[in-house]
Amino acid sequence: MFFFTLINFHCPRKLQNKINPLFKRFLSVKNVRVRFAPSPTGFIHLGGLRTAFLNYLFAKKHNGKFLLRIEDTDKDRIVPGSFENIVETLKWSGLVPDEGPTFGGDYGPYIQSERNEFY
Repeated sequence: MFFFTLINFHCPRKLQNKINPLFKRFLSVKNVRVRFAPSPTGFIHLGGLRTAFLNYLFAKKHNGKFLLRIEDTDKDRIVPGSFENIVETLKWSGLVPDEGPTFGGDYGPYIQSERNEFY
């Protein structure tokens, strides 16, 4: 696996022996759920799209769910229309969330400012 190879390449052997069992246990977990949580402060940049892509691939590889949650708690920086742009960009790129604000799901709401009662 690429991730294990990356860790093995960059970590001393003693640290590898501690880290690798943790990642193996993490990767064996059932019901994988990963989240992409951009702020609606403008367009998705390439780095954000890459993060969404990697999360999407990880979820699909492990028969999991890819979630979209909007981090809208910084009200001063919200750009009108950016939420819609985020959703459309993900759809355009083929990264359609399994759950999210416009996709539904059992663990909503998927807009952070609407989740305050949980905290």
